[in-house]
Amino acid sequence: MYKCEDCGAVFEEPYEYREPDVNFFADWCPYCQSDAIFEVKECALCGELTAVYDLTIDGYCPECVTKTARKLNEFLGKCEPEEVRIFKEEFGIEPISY
Repeated sequence: MYKCEDCGAVFEEPYEYREPDVNFFADWCPYCQSDAIFEVKECALCGELTAVYDLTIDGYCPECVTKTARKLNEFLGKCEPEEVRIFKEEFGIEPISY
């Protein structure tokens, strides 16, 4: 899937513009012919279409990563200091900075 920055259209494949005589090839939006397009995929958690270059290696969007980190930090904030130490030493879990 691709999305156009200019018109906002989402489409399966870009229009392939070619001028072989001058060795020019470009991918364009099939709706507005802009070349400002980027590949998108659904976030593995929320399903929102997100630019591939913004997804984590596991397919999560920045918003879901931040939201999950906040939830973890909130949970750890409710724990006793000794419990936080157990999480850190036994499981490698500690508060996350975002």
